[in-house]
Amino acid sequence: MDINESLKAILGSDKLFGEQFYARFFKECPEAKEHFGDIDMGRQALVLTMALTLIEQHYTHGYAAVEQYLRHLGSRHKERHVPAGMYPQWRESMLATLEAFHGDQWNERVSTQWHDAIEGVSDSMLNGYDEHVGI
Repeated sequence: MDINESLKAILGSDKLFGEQFYARFFKECPEAKEHFGDIDMGRQALVLTMALTLIEQHYTHGYAAVEQYLRHLGSRHKERHVPAGMYPQWRESMLATLEAFHGDQWNERVSTQWHDAIEGVSDSMLNGYDEHVGI
């Protein structure tokens, strides 16, 4: 399995990946909940599930438009007072959720690809903390 096949399986599933992720993330990082007080979590779970497409596209193609959007998203997270130090916790929860989702199909190749993809997205978003990036 590779990152593209992983993404197709997630998007084709009847289970909403974002719901699984947020259940894990809030359990492992309860302080993150305070940043979601006014957020519709059903909608957020869907947004996060679809954001996996953005993560995969950034990793696979490195499109300039995706990079710009990620920096903008980082600016938005800074405005919402999401600490940069929370990103590693988010990454670890994301990788653990991906692994649990795929079960026996999870392998070193897809693990490495998702890790690198999530690291790249985190770096781009954190660049948005240093400058206000509007769209």
